[in-house]
Amino acid sequence: MKWKSIAGAVLIVLSVAAMYIWETKGREKVLFVPAAVAAAKIEAGEPISADKFIVIKTLPESMPDGALSMEEISAMQGVKAAHAIGKGEMVIKSDFVEDRDYVPEGMSVFVIPPSWIYSRSSSLRAGDKICIYTMPDKVLLGSYRAAYVRDSAEQEVVDVAGEGHLYGPASPSSVITSVEIMCSTEDYFNIFDAVAAAGPSCLLLSEEAVL
Repeated sequence: MKWKSIAGAVLIVLSVAAMYIWETKGREKVLFVPAAVAAAKIEAGEPISADKFIVIKTLPESMPDGALSMEEISAMQGVKAAHAIGKGEMVIKSDFVEDRDYVPEGMSVFVIPPSWIYSRSSSLRAGDKICIYTMPDKVLLGSYRAAYVRDSAEQEVVDVAGEGHLYGPASPSSVITSVEIMCSTEDYFNIFDAVAAAGPSCLLLSEEAVL
């Protein structure tokens, strides 16, 4: 009978050890997944970078749909918090908006003057991605981000609600005259050379590729 008592004691010890390992390490490895959370409170409008987040382990069901991983956050550039984000909160894409003041390294903001423009989409607004072509040959010079879209008074063109409508149809505040783009100096020189070769009023500015 003595050996049965020893075997029983061993089984109890093994059960306790297995439970301890499961609770301290096993459960986390099997059930928990990595999640990126704010390392400290992030204020609305604050520029976003990966060092503002840390990785924790959590249950999948506690993560919101579309929760961003640390890799996805690290890949983001030129965004800021759309609203205040609390310490320890997970984030999704809609928690961020584009930071219009952000200029990537190696780029600057250059103006496309009215004398260069053959035609442009009237719906162009700051932050849009635009394709620039030379006309009439339809040669694509590149795709760039619009930093500013201005009228003849150098005021920014924005969308406004239709008169008399609280949430009326959007309309431009004025007519677009010039557009400022973010690009490298080399890219701007290429655009300048293309205009010099094709002549004034040769650029087509489009939100989408022209077939």
